[in-house]
Amino acid sequence: MQIYKKQWRKLLLLAGVSMAIAFFSMAAYAGYHYVRAGDEKGKHVIKKESIQIKSGIKEEDGVCHILSKNGKIVIDLDDVYINKLTYRYDSDGFFFGDIFIYGENIYGEQDQWTIQDAYMRHMPRSVVNVGRRVSKIEIEFHKTEKEDLLSVSDFGIDNSLKWNPLIFVFCFTVIFVIVFLIVFREENAQMPAVAAFLCILTVSTCLLFLQPPYATGFDEKIHFVISYQLGVTDYGEWSTTAIDYIVGNEISFLPDGWQGSIEERIDMIRVLQEFSNTPGIIEDEYRLGMSSVGYLFQALALKTGNFLHLPFYIAWLMGKFSNVLLYAIVISLAIYIVPIGKRLLAVIAMLPTMIFQSTVYTYDVTVVAFLILGICILLREMIEKERVFSCRWRILFVLCIVLGCLPKAVYAPLILCAVFLGKEKFYSQKDAAIFRSMTGVIFVLLMSSFVLPTLLNPPEVADVRGGDTSTARQLHYVLGKPLAYAAVLLKNFFATAERYVLSPGTSFAHLSSKEPATFCTALLIGVAVTDTYGRKEKDLSAKQKIIAGIAMMLVTALIWTALYLSFTEVGKTTIAGVQPRYYLPFLFLFYLCFQSKKIVNHIPVKTYQMWAMLLSLCIILKQIYDCAFVFFCI
Repeated sequence: MQIYKKQWRKLLLLAGVSMAIAFFSMAAYAGYHYVRAGDEKGKHVIKKESIQIKSGIKEEDGVCHILSKNGKIVIDLDDVYINKLTYRYDSDGFFFGDIFIYGENIYGEQDQWTIQDAYMRHMPRSVVNVGRRVSKIEIEFHKTEKEDLLSVSDFGIDNSLKWNPLIFVFCFTVIFVIVFLIVFREENAQMPAVAAFLCILTVSTCLLFLQPPYATGFDEKIHFVISYQLGVTDYGEWSTTAIDYIVGNEISFLPDGWQGSIEERIDMIRVLQEFSNTPGIIEDEYRLGMSSVGYLFQALALKTGNFLHLPFYIAWLMGKFSNVLLYAIVISLAIYIVPIGKRLLAVIAMLPTMIFQSTVYTYDVTVVAFLILGICILLREMIEKERVFSCRWRILFVLCIVLGCLPKAVYAPLILCAVFLGKEKFYSQKDAAIFRSMTGVIFVLLMSSFVLPTLLNPPEVADVRGGDTSTARQLHYVLGKPLAYAAVLLKNFFATAERYVLSPGTSFAHLSSKEPATFCTALLIGVAVTDTYGRKEKDLSAKQKIIAGIAMMLVTALIWTALYLSFTEVGKTTIAGVQPRYYLPFLFLFYLCFQSKKIVNHIPVKTYQMWAMLLSLCIILKQIYDCAFVFFCI
């Protein structure tokens, strides 16, 4: 850190210049659309005679009631510039609609663009970003049930000057982190942990602000409710209507093509704030368990926000930011500790899924971060044979593995790698025997935490969300026909191995289905092979690689088996529920096993690190732009 203290003026100047350019970009974008409107600036009401009501819609006192699934409204315009199309709606459910925009393209030919709109319960209006000259608009509504209420009215055009602070946040992030890596490349090469911390914190915070104010992560609704009940409400206490709204918001599962606007975001924040003052229908029935440790920081942040009577949205962001901060700190500590592969770990830590997971409610951040830190402590002890494995580092290692395994005990076999440390790592044979015995006991306790309940009292219904799932009946196949289950396990593993191992960190969950898998795979393999800095004679031996490989295979088998018992329908041979992100905790260890002493990198470390992290940033920032910025900001 002393290295950066000497450059604090340059850092402040970089932050100031980045803010100035970001503000100019935001102003330029707002001014661009304002100028393009020409004589049509301001807000305008679309006249009633320009609106044609098609089948499936009933008009009454200027309000269009949507009666059928494919009701359509056509708006005829005379080549009018539209920055934002606005209309009010009233919905008792969550629906989607297709908006077809007709106008001239860049060649002067008539063309069509499709925008998907969303209609959410209790929301007052729809504001659609158009940003072009339009000759006709068709709106087709998709309702799920005939009896559901959906009505629209008051169509208008908003060509007023529109400022969007989210553009400022994104542009500042892009400029600051890229220039930081270039200008401070020498300092970053000496302190890669600090460079990774700053990049992770900045990019994750950017994505945090760009996300909509509702759940978009894997099972985020469940994780948020648990965090809220753990931190804010007592057992038996009722939550607020805002919690009910987030849990029941089906728009969380966003389809490709959906676009939102800054106005709709502000409307939802206001709705959530109003609902945060009224009692809800969700009762706190959460009891403390092993997984509770994964929600601790999120619950504490929510409790702090509630105690200070902060607006609901601010408290919601605080809960998410606790994960961002935890992830950035723990990962940077891991990079600082591990003697080899520092750049490889930084690249893995900045994979899209890793960054995205840190910005949502989940216990995966606790699992991934602490397991990686524990693995890095163990790697240092494996490689640096001349130093004794001190008691404080043993305690920290065991604590990290336990914290990472409490929410998901399937990773428990990773702790067994410590059993095979050489005798030179201990003070005496007795000391080695005590440590290995304690490690074995901890492994057994972690395994028994989910194996014993499954064996002694397997539930008849495993997945309450539906399907013919039963842990009890699935155990019959596993224990009664072990060879057949082994064949099923291997078939599923090898069918997904290429995708899950080579590019497991590319998903943005429900935020978007776009994944830069090819670029991530190329970067991971390239850095894994060429990140030879700091190795010299320090490297994993063949024996250590074999031990690590066996531990990872055991973890992988447990992952697939756990999902086979819990989420796969009885008798099926395709295991459901397994996702690439489950491989992330041991991804760094996996790629380290493929490093070879025969490859030596002679590129200056400052140049290598700069380009490795710049490429990582390009991947994640491009995905943020595609999956969040376009869909929620412009």
